[in-house]
Amino acid sequence: MADGGDGTIAIIKHYLKASEISVMVKDPLFNLIQANYLYAIDKKIAFLNGIAHEITSGETVLDFSRRLEQIDQHKIPTLCDDTRLDAYGSCRVCSVDIALSADGPRKVMASCHTPISDGMHIFTNSTRVEKLRKNIVELVLSDHPDNCEECPSN
Repeated sequence: MADGGDGTIAIIKHYLKASEISVMVKDPLFNLIQANYLYAIDKKIAFLNGIAHEITSGETVLDFSRRLEQIDQHKIPTLCDDTRLDAYGSCRVCSVDIALSADGPRKVMASCHTPISDGMHIFTNSTRVEKLRKNIVELVLSDHPDNCEECPSN
């Protein structure tokens, strides 16, 4: 986004500073202005449920979402996630819809091992993803032995 000499960048910077860039705003025009501003200052961004946020190199989609949880309440549930283990997406409870454009085709991917990339659109709570998560948890529970007194975990 070029300034064009009319002070557009300065106005956008002022507006965004006043609103704090990462604050969730439901106004689509604000989100477009925010995304254009971040691109204008050479920042890499991704969209979490339609809201533009700056990305950090080396982050996964799950890391990106967790970094923004306090701001936007985009919690992604996990089951096998543990800091002592390498992420490899074995349970798929952390699945999200990912697209390369806002209206583009979406693909379900495990957020724990999918690297975030510039321009990515992430949808954390689509109906399809919520049904998938529910089915995964039901499958895990259906194979659970229901004998807690003899469980080696106790």
